[in-house]
Amino acid sequence: MIQIAIGSQAYQSFASNSSSVAAVTSSPDQDYAIQYQTTQGCSSVTIVGYAFNFVSNQNQIAILVSPLGSVIDSLITPISNSAGSNTSGSWFGYGFWDGGTISNPSTPYIYVGGSFNVPTIYYLNCNGCTIYEQIGMWSGFSDTYNGKNYIAQTGFDYQVSKSGSYTSYLWYEFLPTVPKTTCTVNVVHGDSISTQTYDGTYVGNNQPAYDYNVNTYDSTAGAGCSKYNYNWSAGLGTNSYFALLTGET
Repeated sequence: MIQIAIGSQAYQSFASNSSSVAAVTSSPDQDYAIQYQTTQGCSSVTIVGYAFNFVSNQNQIAILVSPLGSVIDSLITPISNSAGSNTSGSWFGYGFWDGGTISNPSTPYIYVGGSFNVPTIYYLNCNGCTIYEQIGMWSGFSDTYNGKNYIAQTGFDYQVSKSGSYTSYLWYEFLPTVPKTTCTVNVVHGDSISTQTYDGTYVGNNQPAYDYNVNTYDSTAGAGCSKYNYNWSAGLGTNSYFALLTGET
């Protein structure tokens, strides 16, 4: 399917303005992002398409190919890839904005999602180590590049304590209005997890853009954590200018 993406008019136009283009994976015909839709309660999942991503300089193009092999859509965004340190470890990931500048973007996002395989984590017994080691990954929207005002997000946390016991859960939050809400799910290393955040525009049926939906689903465990149709007109509103795929260790 990657050949369909590369042969598309969107890719050719993107490549013609770039000195070099690289796929965002080491094995692009196998590793791709899946865009999907779930029914409420995660009783069924429908694959909408397979997204192949390519970068050049500080721009990225995502090309969505349907399961039948046709190009559905494409999107070019500037890339912001940041990593930093804090008292609990380090965070990593991508932040996207569409149009304008990072301080004044012009186009809100309506959907962001990612798929992850939970890695193996170990506790390092050393002087000065924390009482646990952890990994967490999530997707979300924010109205600012640093998420300081409002942020809707959902994902998973996986921890191992000094004693060797594991703790895991799926979660969502609408900060600062709704704090982290957790769902007890037996997440283990190797599990396949998909997370998505989207607004009412993506759902359609005349739902307002300020109705937000968050869902993380562990397909290996067969369980999810979600909140649908959250009216946040007094919070994030229609200002979902930044799409986030981030994590923390």
